[in-house]
Amino acid sequence: MFGVVPKSMWQKLNPADENNMCSWALRSLLIEDGDRLILVDTGMGDKQVAKFFGHYYLHGDDSLDRSLAKNGFSRDDIT
Repeated sequence: MFGVVPKSMWQKLNPADENNMCSWALRSLLIEDGDRLILVDTGMGDKQVAKFFGHYYLHGDDSLDRSLAKNGFSRDDIT
């Protein structure tokens, strides 16, 4: 995750597990501003090949659509 930065520099703040993987959170930000609904998406999507996802542990089964629906919105509501 840190590219060429040596592990000794980041492991204290972001300890790796036995597979040398770190836990990360990718959360989107939904902003309601008057009649506008703005989405800042920090996710990684689901269009990558299986090898890409072999570098990550995906936690849960939430998706952008499910998260929007929990808040009473759909992707068509994003302005």
